[in-house]
Amino acid sequence: MEIDEDIKNKIEQYATIIVNELQKNSSILINIQIEEEYSQYDVLFSYKFSNFGSHQRGILANDLIIGVIGFGTHGFSTSIYDTDPGYYAEKLRIHSNFLSFLFNEVRRKLKKS
Repeated sequence: MEIDEDIKNKIEQYATIIVNELQKNSSILINIQIEEEYSQYDVLFSYKFSNFGSHQRGILANDLIIGVIGFGTHGFSTSIYDTDPGYYAEKLRIHSNFLSFLFNEVRRKLKKS
């Protein structure tokens, strides 16, 4: 799916902020306003978090936990970063192409770092 250059730049800016913060603090809660979709979300990202015990669904400390407040939370591997928006809709109960592209970009940047 092709995306507008302005939206692509906005996603890149958000992803850079998120990844920089994750590398410093392991988590960030960010308010994301998407004018094109007339929506806003509070999204919690957690990566390389403190970990104790074995977790259901095979979640590992080097997975990226994404929680969209009021919708859902799921752990995603950073080794796969080209996920279909439908998968995010299923796991997080959100229907936002912007967020789907953002989540993929964050996962891509984390894999590269």
